[in-house]
Amino acid sequence: MSASSWPDTIAAPAWRTAFPWTIRRAFTRSACWTSRPRSPCIGRPIRNSERTIGLDPAFYLQHHLEVQCQTPGAVTPEALSEYLRCYCCQSTIHAICEDYRAAAGIDLEMDEADDQAGRKITAPVLGLWGAAGTVGRLYDVLATWREKSIDVSGRALDCGHLLPEERPEEVLAELRAFFR
Repeated sequence: MSASSWPDTIAAPAWRTAFPWTIRRAFTRSACWTSRPRSPCIGRPIRNSERTIGLDPAFYLQHHLEVQCQTPGAVTPEALSEYLRCYCCQSTIHAICEDYRAAAGIDLEMDEADDQAGRKITAPVLGLWGAAGTVGRLYDVLATWREKSIDVSGRALDCGHLLPEERPEEVLAELRAFFR
């Protein structure tokens, strides 16, 4: 976890639907994670996922957003168009897949090293998550972050995984209050 490894660099992390990977270790290494349609990148050979997504980015994106969003109409046509513009770029698809791969690789290694060294995040941490999303349904988010951090605040929002799209005003208010 880079926030605990670099306390002089990171002043106040704010996470949206993020979770310490060592806590989710069993989940990220399971067949469930590697086979889920919206997370095709973990544990799969490089380029297979990129090719799958790249064959029909609009289909993949639509399915991904339908699964993640719990607020009908939250993803506006303008936002969907911008997402699709980005998803049609091969380098963007590759970066998305690499981010997922890192979660089951280097992110876990860094978290484990921080745990073994007894390092915790010393900066104030804000966590926001969707109550109807996977993280909100499966974990006590604040209790989990308190295992990794000294000063944690945050709350669940009444939505799924897409907090900025589903609850933009609440996200903005939480961030403004936190970074004051």
